[in-house]
Amino acid sequence: MPTKKTEFMPIVLGIISSNEGLIHIQDIYRKALAEIVIDSEDLLSPIARGKKTSDVEWKKEIRLALRELVSRGDICTPKLEHYCSPISDENYTPLSWELVWENILHNAEKHLANGTEIRSKIQAKSYRVKEITAKRDNIFITRAQTNSDEKIKKAHIQKGIQNLNSCGGRLARRTVHYTVAIESAIVELSDHLQYDEHHDYIAVNNDSSVQALTNHEEVFYESIPNGSKTPQKSKSTTYKKTERDSKMIVKLKQLYSNSCQMCGAVIRLNGNSDYSEGAHVIPLSKGGQDVKENVLILCPNHHVLLDHGNVNFTEEGGWHSINQSGDLRFKGGHSISKSSLEFHGILPKKSLFDY
Repeated sequence: MPTKKTEFMPIVLGIISSNEGLIHIQDIYRKALAEIVIDSEDLLSPIARGKKTSDVEWKKEIRLALRELVSRGDICTPKLEHYCSPISDENYTPLSWELVWENILHNAEKHLANGTEIRSKIQAKSYRVKEITAKRDNIFITRAQTNSDEKIKKAHIQKGIQNLNSCGGRLARRTVHYTVAIESAIVELSDHLQYDEHHDYIAVNNDSSVQALTNHEEVFYESIPNGSKTPQKSKSTTYKKTERDSKMIVKLKQLYSNSCQMCGAVIRLNGNSDYSEGAHVIPLSKGGQDVKENVLILCPNHHVLLDHGNVNFTEEGGWHSINQSGDLRFKGGHSISKSSLEFHGILPKKSLFDY
């Protein structure tokens, strides 16, 4: 019988993929039993075998497999203990979990500075922001009625928003976070999440929220410090390496949610992380500046094409490469300087399809 979540993952994924609509976790257990061989002892409750836990090991591993599949975006859980294949909605614009986290931090800082309470719309309770850690990766809140503490983690937002995006922008309660207090505080602190009339989550996607997200992207972009117009050579007895501002690159990757500014692709790695590369339009080795106006966030393929001189640009913000063309994607006021684009050659004004 499978003993680890990695062994259960293909079984669980196959069950959910072959099912139409939502499937409850109990039905996943039942269908999994039909595909695996379990010893009679493994079917007994651990309590009956003298252990303190009441759950059998194989069910625990299935739950861990489900959690891993959700974090990878292979499945989603739009309702508590219900699962399905990712839901596609062409009218839904996916949220950037990094920007949602920055927005929550910004609002939490205002509550902390003003000493104001966060009031839950679904509970007759309120919360206070007690502390934001120096690394800005945790927010401690206190329940006003009981003075008990809860912690909102950056990882909560990452997993919750990724699941929200996989579900097409609509989730039931306790799917962003299973703890009602934490989930309620997350919604109240975010400008981009709200409860609907049934207390389900939705990603606010009307004109006002899109404008709010755009404004937040602009504020976030302005907060990214530039590197240096004259990057220095670090001292070495064997070679010299041009110093670059890695924090600026990391922030730009967050702004674009690791999506390529040329093709829009997002590379998903195992373990719930995305991959992209910061590309200097004018290479630092050729005298390029380590500033935002000289950096594009690209997938590895387009980074290589750019570095090898196989990309040209147009004055209208288009790009052309080998049998490929499109428009550069920009957010939050980010742009590339004309001098950087000219380094690769500005194509004359005409349709990209003419090249």
